[in-house]
Amino acid sequence: IRFYMGVPLLDADGYALGTLCVADSKPRTATVEDEETLRSLARQVTALLELKRSVRRLARAAEDDRRAVLESAEAA
Repeated sequence: IRFYMGVPLLDADGYALGTLCVADSKPRTATVEDEETLRSLARQVTALLELKRSVRRLARAAEDDRRAVLESAEAA
């Protein structure tokens, strides 16, 4: 690797989820615009990861509610 540029993927609480990076076998020089673009992409990736986490949480909650209703119906 002759070029590497990376930014952390941080959730809303500041926890590191990973890193978004660009690597190349050729030497390069990153511009300010390149850095801003990578940061913007990192924000989008973080938003998608947080959305996926929220969907999973909601799906689990819905499944728990469904189970509770079925168990109470069986008891009745």
